[in-house]
Amino acid sequence: MRVERRQIRRKQVAVEAILAEGKAHWFTVSGNLSEAGVFLHTKIALLLGTNIRILLMKPPHLHKINVDGIVKWSKRSEGVGIEFKDVSPKTWQSLSTFLTASSNARARGLTNQESKWRLS
Repeated sequence: MRVERRQIRRKQVAVEAILAEGKAHWFTVSGNLSEAGVFLHTKIALLLGTNIRILLMKPPHLHKINVDGIVKWSKRSEGVGIEFKDVSPKTWQSLSTFLTASSNARARGLTNQESKWRLS
């Protein structure tokens, strides 16, 4: 049985992102997101503890967000779980606003794509 250790619940939401480690860059999409971290779909495996830079590509109600993170888990062909590091209050608030709006749209029965159009 898996025990949930997260302090902040993640929302199932697809946001385009660029994942960067050094000079390497990968285009990807999120599987879930919170103010504290993100799951990104990837076909590569990254070492635990790897420092990563993430650019979230303009979800509704947000500007593009650059945030540093650390790889907490990684599985080839599935993705990586990344914990955000040193999130500024402004970035944290922007993520919180987006996640609240996303949850409200889902509660009204809208899909990700429909909420993207209606929230923007």
